[in-house]
Amino acid sequence: MIKFFMKKDQKPKFALILCPGGLANQGGIGKMVSYFTREWEGMHSSPSYEVVDTRGIGSLRNAPIVYTKALLTICSKLFRRQVYLLHIHMASYGSTVRKLLIVLLAKCFKVPVILHLHGAEFHIFYRNLPQSLKYIIRKFFQRVDKVIVLGSFWKEFICEELEVEAPRVVQMPNAVLIPTEKSKKFDHSRVKLLFLGRIGKRKGVPEILQALASNKVRHLAWEAVLAGDGDVEKYREEAESLSLAEQVNFLGWSNADTIDRLLGESDILLLPSYNEGLPMAMLEGMAHGLAVITTPVGAIPEVIEHNKNGLLITPGDEVALAQALESLITDISLRSVISQNARESIVERFGINAYATRMNVLYAECATTLQSS
Repeated sequence: MIKFFMKKDQKPKFALILCPGGLANQGGIGKMVSYFTREWEGMHSSPSYEVVDTRGIGSLRNAPIVYTKALLTICSKLFRRQVYLLHIHMASYGSTVRKLLIVLLAKCFKVPVILHLHGAEFHIFYRNLPQSLKYIIRKFFQRVDKVIVLGSFWKEFICEELEVEAPRVVQMPNAVLIPTEKSKKFDHSRVKLLFLGRIGKRKGVPEILQALASNKVRHLAWEAVLAGDGDVEKYREEAESLSLAEQVNFLGWSNADTIDRLLGESDILLLPSYNEGLPMAMLEGMAHGLAVITTPVGAIPEVIEHNKNGLLITPGDEVALAQALESLITDISLRSVISQNARESIVERFGINAYATRMNVLYAECATTLQSS
C-alpha cells in the first residue's frame, strides 16, 4: 500500500509509531500496539512501520535517556524524508509535554500526525492547568491531523474543551484478540477473582480489599489474585492487616503468558476504577468470558450494560462492590449469563481484525494527505 504513494526515485517510506515502553510494554498502550501491528502481519496489504519507544519500561530513571534516543531517531528519519506519518500514543501529565515537542518536529517537516489519546486522567490533568498552559495544550491538539479517542466521552471532551473540529476526531475503541471459544466452567470449589492493572488508588484497589474483608464477602468461597506493578507491598500489608493474606495473592508484574493463564482460570474480573480511558484488562476479561465488576467512568459505559454483560458500581463505593461480589459469587446462573453476554459483546464489537483494518485505512488517508501537500 505505502509504495503506491512514493515517487520512483524515493526510498519506501514508513510510519513511526511512538509508544511508551515500545512493544515490550505489557500495559494497555503497549498491548494495543502489539495487537494491531501483529494483525497487520497477516493482512494482504498493510503499512510499513517502525515502533519507537519514547519512555522505556520499569523505573523512570532511564526515561530521559530513552526519550532523547527517540528524539534523535525521529529527527534522523524526518530529515532523511523517510517518514510519511507519526502515530503518537499519549497518556497524561509528563507524556503530554514529551509528545508536544515531537508534534512540533513533525510539523516542521510537514509530516501528518495522528495523536492517540489513552490517558485515563487527561481531563483532570487539563482542567487543573493554568489558563496559559491550557491554551498551549489546545493549540497542540488543534495542530495534529487526527486525534484518536477511545469513546464518545473522550470525543466530547476533545471537541468541546480543546476545541478540536469534530471531523478530525476519530472514535476508535480499543480492541482485543478473541480467544478460542470455550464454555466457562463454574465448578470451582472457590470462585476465582482477578484484578489486572497498576496496584493503587486509581484502580480501586483499597475498595477491593475492603469489600473482600466485609461481612458479606469474607466468609464466602473465593480466592483472589491481584496482578500488576505499583504499590504492591503497601496493599499486601493492608491485606494482611485485614486477615486476607490466605485468600488474596499479589503477583506483582506478570508477563503475557501468565496474564493469559489467569484470564483463562478466573471467573470474575474486578476493576472499580476512579478514572479510565477504555481498559484493555476489562475487554480481555470479557473476551475470556469473565463477569466484570467495574465503574461507569471514561468509555466503560459504552461497553458495559449493567446487569447484562457486567455490573457497574459507583467509584469508591466499597459497600456496592461487596454487594456485587456477593451476588456473582453466590448466584451461578447470574454469573453464567453475564459471562456469556460479555464474551458476545466483545466478539461483535471489539475484535482486533476490524480495528487493524480501520487503522490501515486511516494511515492510507494520511499518506494521501502528505502526497497532496
